[in-house]
This record gives sequence, structure tokens and C-alpha cells, in this order.
Amino acid sequence: MIRKIKKLIEQAEHAFAESNYAESVRILEEAIELLPNEKRESNVALRVFAAIGDAHFLLGNYQIALEHLEEAANCDDGFNNPFVLLRRGECCFYLGDHQKASIDIIGAYMLEGDELFEGEPQEILDFLKKVKSSGSSADFVKPDGNENENVLANELFARWPRNLNSQRMEFVQATPIYDLMFAGEFEKAWELVPEPKLNWNVGVDIATASCSAALKKGKLSEAKELLENLLKSAYSDIDASPFELGGQIFFELGDFDTAFQFFEHLDKEWGKRGFPSDKKYLKFFQEQKVLRKGK
Repeated sequence: MIRKIKKLIEQAEHAFAESNYAESVRILEEAIELLPNEKRESNVALRVFAAIGDAHFLLGNYQIALEHLEEAANCDDGFNNPFVLLRRGECCFYLGDHQKASIDIIGAYMLEGDELFEGEPQEILDFLKKVKSSGSSADFVKPDGNENENVLANELFARWPRNLNSQRMEFVQATPIYDLMFAGEFEKAWELVPEPKLNWNVGVDIATASCSAALKKGKLSEAKELLENLLKSAYSDIDASPFELGGQIFFELGDFDTAFQFFEHLDKEWGKRGFPSDKKYLKFFQEQKVLRKGK
């Protein structure tokens, strides 16, 4: 059954690539009917609901898209999926619920950074800029009766468990750390994260951002060392970023076998949507996949 669902996903992705979003929706609706009762426990379910939500979003069916994206968010590993957060936030934005939109859009930005927003509409980029600049001010964060807490912090914490030890870390407390991270002060931000650092989402975000920055600057040895640290994260098995970065780093280092292994895992768990925006990496993986099948 899962094999048939994955085949339908591939067909839907082909229709999607041809901008035939309605056909993609039709195929994915068929896939949903085939999902097992425990559908939320499957990574395949996350792919199906995220993909149909994306297609409906591009068709302008924001309410229907939102419903599917909520399903995706409720799947295992869906609650902190950057793409799901972005699309859900955008749906809320276009439906006029800017409070909920701000929570998901800033959340997506924290997890993935600027790269995720490449190609998004200007009004979304302007909204992100507004949220980033007013995230601690009264016009955006409204007190809920406790001067040390706020609505944004509470809702973010409710959606994102901050670590695996059930220790509470309010978003307002993490804000100075993110400010340093956004400024590129990764070492200073890292020093402020409680131990064990890689059990905190903010720690994983910093490790991911610093690795990505080193890669973009061509500091491949440094990026590789940072990747090794990132792979120790308690979230590494449910996060696409280490595998996306790993594939790119080893590709640029000329270690194509290792690069292929990273991209193979990325494709298996997240499909084509998990790949970097630079198409050369997906092209490399697809060509290698064909060659290796022939061996």
C-alpha cells in the first residue's frame, strides 16, 4: 500500500512540476484514501498532506489548503517542518488571521532562514520583516496578564516543545539568542544556549545556521566539522537540514559517494521538496540514482 501511495506522490509531483496543480490535487486525494488508519504516524502521510496543501495554496484555495496543512502539522515530525509552517502561515495571512500567520511564519524563518523565503510573494516578505522588527513590541506582542510573558511566546511554546527533557524555555527568553544568530554572531549565541545545547531547538537552529553560513562562504572543512556536530542533535533523525547540508558539503568536497548517501536519505524521507534550491544537487542525485541502479 505504501509503495502505491509513493507512486501516486511521484505522479502528483510530476503534475505539480508542470504547474498542473488541480491534477496534482486529484492524484493526492486518491493517495489520502489509501493512507492507513494510523496515517499521522507515517512520514508518507506528512508528504501527502503537505503536498496537497501546497497545491491548494497555489490554486488560491486557502481555507482548504489550511485544513490539509493542519493535518500535515499533526503528523509525526510535522509540527516543526519549516515548509509546513510557512505555507500554514501564508494561508492564515491571506485569510486575514495575521496573529496566527505571524507565529508560523517567524517559526519557519527561525528553522530555515532566508533561503526558505526565496521566491515567496513580496507581501509575505514584507510581513516577515514587520514581524521580525516588532516581535517584542506592544503592537505585535500583547500582554496576557503576566508582564514576563506574552501571547506569542505562549503560542510558540505550545506548538514547539523547546527540548526533549521537558524543561521550559520561553520564546521571550530565547529571543536574545536568536537576535545574535540573525546577526551572524553564532559563537556568542551558542554560548547562551543551556546544556545539553543540541537538545534545544534554538541550539539546533544555531548549529544549522552556522553550518549553512560556512558552506555558503566556501569554508568546506569548517562546514564539515559543524555538520558532524549537528548530526549529534537529538532531532537529526527528524530534520531534513543535516542531510540537505551534508549532501551539499560532500558534493562540493568531491566525495560524491557520501554526498549521494545524504541525498538518498533526504529523498527517501522528504522527497524532492527536501532538496536545496540549487537544482544541480537534485540533478546529481537523479543521475547517480540511475547509474547505481545499472550496476
